[in-house]
Amino acid sequence: WRSGVNLAVTSDEQYLRQYDISSKDVLENEVFAERFDNRDYAVVRAMAFQDVRTSDRRTDQPNILPEAQARFYGAPGNVLGGRALLDSSFLGLERSDGGDDMTRLSSALSWQRRDVTSFGLVTTTDVMGRGDIYYAVNRPDNSQTQKNKTRLFPLGNIMTSYPLTRPVGSDMTMIIEPIVSVTAVPRLDRQSGIPNEDSQDGQLDSSNLFNPNRFPGLDRVEDQSRTTYGAR
Repeated sequence: WRSGVNLAVTSDEQYLRQYDISSKDVLENEVFAERFDNRDYAVVRAMAFQDVRTSDRRTDQPNILPEAQARFYGAPGNVLGGRALLDSSFLGLERSDGGDDMTRLSSALSWQRRDVTSFGLVTTTDVMGRGDIYYAVNRPDNSQTQKNKTRLFPLGNIMTSYPLTRPVGSDMTMIIEPIVSVTAVPRLDRQSGIPNEDSQDGQLDSSNLFNPNRFPGLDRVEDQSRTTYGAR
């Protein structure tokens, strides 16, 4: 077990900058407890934020009351030659000025297997089923004051690559790896009823190009089946 407290509060929004104490725009406060157990991990935290900007960019930062997450990893090769993962989380967001409030419960059960043939073909198979439950209050795009929303998201993905390596000199290795990935997911209804708190900064680059879901966070998912190919 490990726990901790981080506090940062000021009564004067300009004080920290004026005396060169801190140039942060938002002060973070956190209380947390986490557990490490073999391959498993769990954490519970509460967070509050203070926006000390004096410009028009100032926004009401949501308080996290609370966030909890638990991940349970199976041993490699113990389920059909692969490993299983159960990932569950709870998130509560509250804004003090009467803005958007949200509660989210999410749970995903996934399985992954990696196979390497005798001639070097590497294939990774992923299967996942995820369920999300949302309770949103005071959302500007809702006609009702309160609204519940649920979502089921199954996913299957197979990625195959053929890494070719060659030594260059005595201390370097060159790798050329063609990759193809096939992702099977359903087409979802419009997600306008689901709040978007942690998936707003979506980017497509070389680090996530072959991910089954290229959105950060949980609030947005990438639907519709597709094929991705390229080389590294």
